[in-house]
Amino acid sequence: MKKVKIKPSGHRFERLLSLLNLLHHSSGLKINQISQKLGVSTRTAFRDIRLLVKSGLPIRFDQGYKLQSGNIFLPLKLSPADYLTLHWALNSSLIKENYHLATSANRVLSQIRPHLSVQLEEEVRSAKEAVKFDLKQTGLPAKEMLFFAPLQTAIAGSNSVRLEYDSIESGLSLRNVDPYGLVFRRHAWYLVGFDHKSGEYRIFRLSRIKKLALKSQKFVRDQNFSLEKLFQDSWEVFTGQPMTVKIKFTGKAAKVVASGKRHPSEKVLIQKDGTLYYTARVAGLEEVSHWILSFGSEAEVLEPSELRSKFAQITREMQEIYSGRYSLVAEKRETYRVKGFKK
Repeated sequence: MKKVKIKPSGHRFERLLSLLNLLHHSSGLKINQISQKLGVSTRTAFRDIRLLVKSGLPIRFDQGYKLQSGNIFLPLKLSPADYLTLHWALNSSLIKENYHLATSANRVLSQIRPHLSVQLEEEVRSAKEAVKFDLKQTGLPAKEMLFFAPLQTAIAGSNSVRLEYDSIESGLSLRNVDPYGLVFRRHAWYLVGFDHKSGEYRIFRLSRIKKLALKSQKFVRDQNFSLEKLFQDSWEVFTGQPMTVKIKFTGKAAKVVASGKRHPSEKVLIQKDGTLYYTARVAGLEEVSHWILSFGSEAEVLEPSELRSKFAQITREMQEIYSGRYSLVAEKRETYRVKGFKK
């Protein structure tokens, strides 16, 4: 059959695209169904189908019209804002520094680009580099990637894993974990899973995993589990029983805190003199403590009492450290030598 080049009018072109989409997503449509869906007469529907067939498209009739192949080039109806949002997200540092995610992102963008109109590409050309999502990462991305893909496989297949994990608090240990998800929080990737050793859901930083083994053993996922609920009270990463914290901010610190939102539960009260009272219900007092300390003397913990006492102790210890005169060599120390090295 000789192929013909379609040169429809703007209105007819839109109708032909709609017809292609109908045939692409159906197992077979009668001509009256096509005419009804397109809002045209059966005669017009027949004429449009014949035109598509003459153009070389694999349309056949088998108890209804359908496309023989799913690999049909159909333009995407993306607005400039749609495409830019996708481009910026897939080119963020979080994606680009993760080899597995970056590979998928590049593949997605390469498949989309041929479907973009020349007009859209011209519209977004200069804007593509105008926005950057640059997220600071401290989790040693190169090391994290050793475990990222295997953990994705384990999560998708509901396979338990065995970890050799180096915890800051408890040191090196072996853990049998049912992996539920991977999350990026506070500059690093974390595995969230049910830890059989503690009998609780725990969070494991990928850069602290020493060894990982996928087990053939399957686990049944708890349908009530939710990553969003797990972290809903967290300041950053730590979970647990939430506590109410109240802090008084003055000076520049008050202005900084007033300019943004740090936690979903926070409440802010600003006085006429600029003093700001901050209240939030958070899990992980250690993390919120680091934030408070960053404001120095312009932040005062009011509640809870144990956190206020902790800050009083920190203040005394820091006073002791900084009250003395600094010396690069404060005392004579033992010299360490490498075996076999002669001075």
